[in-house]
Amino acid sequence: KPPGFRIGDKVKFRKDLAEYWDAGDTGTVTEVSTTRNDAPLAVRLDKDKRSFHTQAWRVSYIVDGDDSTPTDRPEEDEDELPWQLVGIMSHEKMDEFQRRW
Repeated sequence: KPPGFRIGDKVKFRKDLAEYWDAGDTGTVTEVSTTRNDAPLAVRLDKDKRSFHTQAWRVSYIVDGDDSTPTDRPEEDEDELPWQLVGIMSHEKMDEFQRRW
């Protein structure tokens, strides 16, 4: 799942993609998929209501009219560890488990 994006987020496309959207086009995130690794975001364009699946790096989200990246958004749950740390911790625990047994 792309970190930071949520259904209902307003986003802006960074660069043109011929026959799909123009740089600066805005839209709304309608899906954040955990199974579509190639293009996990579905975005409905504001200008013509067409929907596309796309990669997270192609868009920036809009907060109060300003563009930002999803990592700029404060986390809702500050106690939740980022998934990278969880992965590191699980490798350390697995190594510890293998050494013991």
